[in-house]
Amino acid sequence: MNNNDWLLIPGTLLLAFFANMMAFPDLFELLRLDLLLLVVLYWCISTPERVGVSVAWVLGLLTDVASGGLLGMMALIYALTAYSCLMLHQQVRMLPMFQQSLLVLVLLLAGKLLGYLLLVFFSRSPSATFWVAAVIGALAWPLLCGLFGQWRKESVHLL
Repeated sequence: MNNNDWLLIPGTLLLAFFANMMAFPDLFELLRLDLLLLVVLYWCISTPERVGVSVAWVLGLLTDVASGGLLGMMALIYALTAYSCLMLHQQVRMLPMFQQSLLVLVLLLAGKLLGYLLLVFFSRSPSATFWVAAVIGALAWPLLCGLFGQWRKESVHLL
């Protein structure tokens, strides 16, 4: 755990939140991934004592409010995904990046399944590209880990 994570964690979460809220053209809507959930998962694995279920729940609730979706849906998905990640964080740290990506894919697909069931229950139909975001998120996981790992190394050298 780095001393400068207290600034890096909220900064990355805030950037990811705003990135999730950005509007994209229809052409790129297929490539939209839940960057905020990926960042929450990264911090749950890297610093579980600082980012956990409560942070994930609050960010999910803010996402629900900002996006105008079902209130509490993203909060529930984020909290359950973060909880699952926290239960496995020590094992995940030891896995090679490919296996970490597979685990992230499973977590993202489980979150998508829960979201799909909630949408269907409330008579809303998800788009045809609903499941693609989980695969893109798993593919982006190594890039995110590399970028955040580099930022954390550089923040230690700045102190």
